[in-house]
Amino acid sequence: MANARRYCRLDNGISSSSEYTGDTEDQADDVDQEQLDRSVSADEEDTRVDVLDDLDSAEITESDPGRHLSFDDFEHWLKLPDGGLKPVKSAKQHKQQVMVIGGAVGKNCDCLDIINTKLIRERFLDHYVKEQKFLPGTTRSYLTSVVHFCNYVLDHEAVAEEDKVRVSTAAQCIRRWITAFRKECNQRVLEKMDDDISKLIKPEDVSTFENSELSKEAVKFLGAVASGEIDTISSLQYINVRDYLLARIVLANANRTGVLANLETEQVRRARNVDGHMVISVSKHKSAWKYGPAKLVLSNILYRWLKVFVDSVVPMISGAATGVFLATTGEAMTSGQITKQLQSVWKKAGLSEKITCMLVRKTAVSTIHQEVPAMAANLADLMCHRTETAAKCYRLVNREKTSVEAARQLSILTGASSTEQSQKTELPSTSDCRRAVWMSEDVNSLKAIFSQELQTSDFSMPSVKMKMRKPEGQCLAHFSVRQVYDKLRSETQNSEKNGESSSQSTTVSLPEIPEAKEDEDRSSDIVPPSSNSTFYKVFTQEEITVILDCCKSIVESGPVSQDRITESLNSSVAGLHILKKFPLAQITNRLKYERRRKLMKATATATSLPAPKL
Repeated sequence: MANARRYCRLDNGISSSSEYTGDTEDQADDVDQEQLDRSVSADEEDTRVDVLDDLDSAEITESDPGRHLSFDDFEHWLKLPDGGLKPVKSAKQHKQQVMVIGGAVGKNCDCLDIINTKLIRERFLDHYVKEQKFLPGTTRSYLTSVVHFCNYVLDHEAVAEEDKVRVSTAAQCIRRWITAFRKECNQRVLEKMDDDISKLIKPEDVSTFENSELSKEAVKFLGAVASGEIDTISSLQYINVRDYLLARIVLANANRTGVLANLETEQVRRARNVDGHMVISVSKHKSAWKYGPAKLVLSNILYRWLKVFVDSVVPMISGAATGVFLATTGEAMTSGQITKQLQSVWKKAGLSEKITCMLVRKTAVSTIHQEVPAMAANLADLMCHRTETAAKCYRLVNREKTSVEAARQLSILTGASSTEQSQKTELPSTSDCRRAVWMSEDVNSLKAIFSQELQTSDFSMPSVKMKMRKPEGQCLAHFSVRQVYDKLRSETQNSEKNGESSSQSTTVSLPEIPEAKEDEDRSSDIVPPSSNSTFYKVFTQEEITVILDCCKSIVESGPVSQDRITESLNSSVAGLHILKKFPLAQITNRLKYERRRKLMKATATATSLPAPKL
């Protein structure tokens, strides 16, 4: 019997060992049941109820009346020192989960016969878990309950020694199963954290809630109660006021639901004023044994509303209640009820109902660690956990942003960013390539928005893009930035032809070419350089010479591509200077012009016409 008790004490500490959970004691304590996916879904809950009904109706008898093994006694044992002094809620959950497994492995087996690894593996793990689509954390929770039940059996004096040997062997096997599920469980936790990035609470969400009709009605009602205008309350009014205060406190403190579930009226009345804020100490909560009472920090106005609620509204529901947040029946709310009511009030304000206290805690940690990292330790004190726990279990956004910054720096160091930039410059997007259709209304809007730019001929792609982002530029949103930029160039050229802004532009012109005969091919006329020269710096004669020397082969034959131009100019220092000083588009236009000029010169020589001069 001493061996059995020694084995029981060893297993009582198994939930905090690294072999069992893979986490430190503080982290295992702080990770919420929601985060580990240990909560059972609605379908799982319905099925569990059915199994429990079947189990109650079945004859789970005890072959030996002297054993006195029962599920109720198991629940009671869990709350004793031998069982680990489990809370009432936890003990009840372990009992129900063992009963579900008993119903899954066989309705007519007694308490001791449930501990059969073959039946548990074949009927529960291979069939029931897959049928109900349990998540890894849920499966581990059920198996953990079986381990506790094994400890209960081993600690029972009436159990025969041969049965204890069998139970001890089964417990070791189940522990190996729990360890095997650790990897899948951790993977699910990380996936959940990644999904929560898009669900974090935003400042505009809080503003929407505070400005909602429900919030205004709740504040108005509390004001009427404080002034003595109202002495009765309906269930709907009470629910709205209570849920409004719940949400305001959670958003201000990022506390767990257990803190609000255990908040008492006397604790509210004993609040202390610290630096202009009212601080309430809640002694009973999840990690009180390690961090002491949890602190609820409220603004003066929020505390006054809570005080009115405690002194005037709560007595209307239950005069003898000691809790602050009660159900309409007068009973204290559980943690699960608080989560549901938080989701309900968030939905009534026109927001998503997926809010939870865990999500608020993740939002708080992610925001503080990213924006004000020096306050991380203070936030950990408020939330009753360690900074290491916060970084592992709650921090979301920071990892995403640091990953983006690391990838950006990596691209710069490896040269990938410069390659992408050159590809972006040389390969315009599909939207830039299609021809835009400008109606008269569009042209008038363009002239009104870019009137100053059209007068000075001073604009660029970045300036056009910035102006199109402004409210007055939204009327041109159906055009791309490139299309608007090209239209501005076209309008400037038309103005120059009409003599409206000739003094504000510098153009490169060629001497007039003698008029060709009517029967000559008009396509041989020299086409002057592109109008890019209007907006770019004009080439000097020395720079033209450098371009012609470096790109002689391009002028003579072959495609006038930017790749060939870059390669040719990179062959000399003077060519590199040209590349840095002028855009490739302007150099390309110059080379095309030189090729046409050379062709015209050859044609003029063949027809005895004088060659044009620069």
